[in-house]
Amino acid sequence: MMFIPLSMGQLLDYGARAFGYQEIVSYDADHRAERMSFAHFRDRCLRQAAYMRQALKVEKGERVATLAWTNRRHLELYFSVPGLGAVLHTINPRYSDEQIVYILNHAENRIALVDPSQRARVERLAAQCPRLEQIITLDADWDAQSSATAPLTEWVEVPETSGSSMCYTSGTTGEPKGVVYSHRSTMLYTLAGLATGKLALGTQASALMCVPMFHVNGWSKPFQAMLSGSKIVLPGPNMDGESLLRVIDAEGVTCGFGVPTIWLGLVEQMRAQGRGPGSLRNIGFGGGAVPRSLLQALIDEFGIQPETGYGMTETTAGLALGSDGPDFDAGSPDDRLDLYAAQRPIFGMDLKVEDDAGQEVPRDGQSTGELTLKGHLVIGSYFRNPDANAVAFTPQGRFRTGDVVSIDTHGRVRVQDRLKDIIKSGGEWINSAVLERECNAHPGVIESAAIGLPHAKWSERPLLVVRKQPEAALSEADLRAFVKPRVQSWWCPDAIVFVDDLPKTATGKIDKKTLRAQLKGWEYDPSGVLLRPGD
Repeated sequence: MMFIPLSMGQLLDYGARAFGYQEIVSYDADHRAERMSFAHFRDRCLRQAAYMRQALKVEKGERVATLAWTNRRHLELYFSVPGLGAVLHTINPRYSDEQIVYILNHAENRIALVDPSQRARVERLAAQCPRLEQIITLDADWDAQSSATAPLTEWVEVPETSGSSMCYTSGTTGEPKGVVYSHRSTMLYTLAGLATGKLALGTQASALMCVPMFHVNGWSKPFQAMLSGSKIVLPGPNMDGESLLRVIDAEGVTCGFGVPTIWLGLVEQMRAQGRGPGSLRNIGFGGGAVPRSLLQALIDEFGIQPETGYGMTETTAGLALGSDGPDFDAGSPDDRLDLYAAQRPIFGMDLKVEDDAGQEVPRDGQSTGELTLKGHLVIGSYFRNPDANAVAFTPQGRFRTGDVVSIDTHGRVRVQDRLKDIIKSGGEWINSAVLERECNAHPGVIESAAIGLPHAKWSERPLLVVRKQPEAALSEADLRAFVKPRVQSWWCPDAIVFVDDLPKTATGKIDKKTLRAQLKGWEYDPSGVLLRPGD
């Protein structure tokens, strides 16, 4: 058999030639739709690649940064940058200024391609980024200049193990860490995800991409849609329930992908309008645990079939998708809802659950341990970060996820807890240690603990449990006003509780396991009001 290196250019070539008629529809902030065929899209990508090589002098292996949203211009860069043999470096615009400066410098980005909404911010930060030479706005002028350039006649050939894209994960401690995806890993993930997922992508599908394109290649969903000939619908910045329903109706959307918060807003809007989902039949979840009430509403009220996933930046996106098995349809409705919290690993993932001694635990659905990974789609090392690499891998070279899981007899993995105390809200990370540090900076505070509580809309929201100085006249409002400007605004806890003491371990550290047990049953309602057992 011939050996042909896998590449992102091959994927686009196939999609444009096999399904050249299929549409990409991109909505802007004013709800206007732009339509483009796969064939036209490929031509634009080839011209864009030529323009970047000629005008911007982009070279093989160079890391080209983006700060952009989910739209057609960003999707073009998914193919044109790796098509040059360069690496597309997508940066989360929601990161703090300090994180963005660190990331731009660590990745040594010379060029930043930015959404108009991000231009002023990046210009302001540029003085702290000595290697950053050019800031290019992704606007109509960008379109005109790149489309006027003669297209490449062929994609730049690079080894399939070369980087095609990268992004940074902030994780729970320390500086953000870079993860580089290769052409090979991205192509294999695209194929494996299509084989494992059950969301009927294909020529009759219209796929609504509510995934963040600034992280983990938008879960590779645009690639899977291109490979399967699915219509690609990019909703733009308006992802409220009313806007999404309008797009679903206009584009005949059959399936959608996004974090739970997006779909909760859709459910609330359908209820408010007293209507059903129209053509929408399937929803794929990622980015956080899905509230049981949301799953139940989708299935029972609206006849929508959900698919849950579990993954991380270091695994090219979802490492496990779907919950089906011989026990799925045989059980009661409540049993099926429980099973949505467990997912089946995709091809390319070798999972092992290890106890504290490094021994594998039984796959019985009850025994737990830390999940370690090895495989085609698993990070081999963090980008230029020997300190992180020293602790991220076992002596056998397996990646430590930091998640406590179980695996059942049908091979499904279920996350039981987190080794680290990260809080995941609306699909994004909140660093509990940073919250605690900034809270403890108040002179009236002795110590604090940030805990994630269930939230009907955001999956989790932080609760700050605080022990204050006995003489401090400190109110919840005072402390929130102190903390809020010191962290990303959406990190600010919805509630603060003052206590006389915090539980401690034998070594004197705050015992969050015990604290969580004490707070069992505490949760937030959809409006952010703290509810305690008996309320």
